[in-house]
Amino acid sequence: MEEIREDHLNNMGLQIDNEARQYLNDSSKWAKFISITVFIFCGILLLFAIVGSSVVKEMLNKMTTGSISFLGEFSFGILITIIVFAIIIMSFVYYFLFNYAVKIKSTLLSEDIGTFNKGLSSLKTFFIITTVLSILTLLNSIYNLFNQ
Repeated sequence: MEEIREDHLNNMGLQIDNEARQYLNDSSKWAKFISITVFIFCGILLLFAIVGSSVVKEMLNKMTTGSISFLGEFSFGILITIIVFAIIIMSFVYYFLFNYAVKIKSTLLSEDIGTFNKGLSSLKTFFIITTVLSILTLLNSIYNLFNQ
């Protein structure tokens, strides 16, 4: 017979057995893996943006002259700014997933209900932000589909 482990969550009317603990542990491992992978990807993308920006700027200077060069540099600056903001936003969003993973792992070790609530709150925030960004992307795609 499998023994159900009693913990502090039971005081709130929430009972977590060993199977639920294992699911929470697995989800925290995957969340941490995914968030760290995204952080590494953002770092590599930022590195490419910095290195590539000088190469692209040099090519623009060779190809254009005069007032066209100014417009090229202006649009180039806007492009680099957009890329940097996208990297910052992506890192910010996946920080919440990383925070969830750390808090849930800590909860499983310490059985602290406050840490558990903070972890679930981080996961909720992650889902809200990704849902809003997904809806905006979908609306943009629909708009572009009908304006072609």
